[in-house]
Amino acid sequence: MTILDTLRLDSKPVNFSSCLKLTGKKVSGILSMPCDESSMIQFLMENKGSYSKREEETLRKLNQESLNNKKLEILVSSNK
Repeated sequence: MTILDTLRLDSKPVNFSSCLKLTGKKVSGILSMPCDESSMIQFLMENKGSYSKREEETLRKLNQESLNNKKLEILVSSNK
């Protein structure tokens, strides 16, 4: 699992199967934001096994943005 994809969700629901067919990726986990930090870290550990400081910082920034603006969903995906 190597790729963090972000889908911004406004008022319309996202058809995940269509998105995945277009990208050729398999989703292994979805994290809805805003969330608490422990849920974010748990999600990374369960779906990636390990994570970089950069990924953690990126998720923190996205989580803060979701508190202020929009609901976000983070997909951890792979090319498998």
